[in-house]
Amino acid sequence: MASIKQTATGTYQVCFQNKLLPKRLWMTFDTFEQADAYTKQLEALLAQGIVPASLLERSKAKQELWTVHRCIVEYQRNNPVPVSDQKLLDTLMPSVATLVSGELNYAWAEAWIAKMKRMDNLAPSTIHHRHGALARCFDWMTRARPEIMAQNPLRLLKRGFATYTPEDGRHLAKQGKHAKIDEERDRRLEQGEEQRILAVMEGRDIELCFFVMALETAMRMRECYTLDKSQVVLHQKTIQLSRTKNGDSRQVPLTTPALAMLTD
Repeated sequence: MASIKQTATGTYQVCFQNKLLPKRLWMTFDTFEQADAYTKQLEALLAQGIVPASLLERSKAKQELWTVHRCIVEYQRNNPVPVSDQKLLDTLMPSVATLVSGELNYAWAEAWIAKMKRMDNLAPSTIHHRHGALARCFDWMTRARPEIMAQNPLRLLKRGFATYTPEDGRHLAKQGKHAKIDEERDRRLEQGEEQRILAVMEGRDIELCFFVMALETAMRMRECYTLDKSQVVLHQKTIQLSRTKNGDSRQVPLTTPALAMLTD
């Protein structure tokens, strides 16, 4: 069992008592959410009879440590990782590859996010995507190799972690940069704009087909230009997408203009 109490300094202290642990365990967290998340994660492991190696006292052998590079390699080797996640992991690999599992804690997670904002000056959506890809890798580690990684520090971050704070803005201002915000991607055609585009594309069948497909089906650009005839089922008025951004398959209904264009 575990108990959480707030200390005089405002931090939260957790006391773990379990027959699988060599002795009573005390841990301190900055917020109640962090303490509660770690408590639930550890209790779930202990309920399965699993004790993270980092919590055991070993007199002869030290805890085995993995680099993040190895974590990512094993994750990709043992899971059907979407192409989008593979590319994200390849992108962030150089900056985290040499870190070892023993260094991955809440402080590291906060520092990593701060670096992406204050040094790399990435957009919040980009930070979310990179965080998500690495967090899913660490989720697998906590399930498959809890003796290496008992908790996922990236899941302890508060909601809105990718949003730039005033302090982030002050750091960037000293470098002549500014805080990034996510730009709205909902693009609506203005009155008469569709007709002007169609007029420019007259006689350019390939470009015209691409434009009509994108406009009528809301398919992503990559889904449009990698489309194969075998994916188009005219009698069912649908397109079968098997290689989407998220690695899933989905069925796209065809409108009358799109169906006419593809039939031609």
